[in-house]
Amino acid sequence: MKKETLRYYFLPNHTDVQKFNSGQGYMQFKNGNVVTDFGLMNYNSTNNQKYYLGLLNDNLLDGIDVNVKILAAVVDNQYENIVENMPSYFNTRITVIED
Repeated sequence: MKKETLRYYFLPNHTDVQKFNSGQGYMQFKNGNVVTDFGLMNYNSTNNQKYYLGLLNDNLLDGIDVNVKILAAVVDNQYENIVENMPSYFNTRITVIED
């Protein structure tokens, strides 16, 4: 049984999805032509932006079954300023007089 490959594209916005669907040029930030794939994408998104996944079967005769699993994790780093009082040390010269 021959394994068919799948082309995938991560698209940054809905306009590029429309271009992808109509065959025009579009922006993407990750793509592949794979049987199976995994990866870590670390993108800093502070504005809850949506990303889109475009899938393309380049075999015009046969359809293929595709399983897509995506895990998204949001890391919320919270830092706290701590002010500590540090001891102060002073060097003082004392004159010693001999008797």
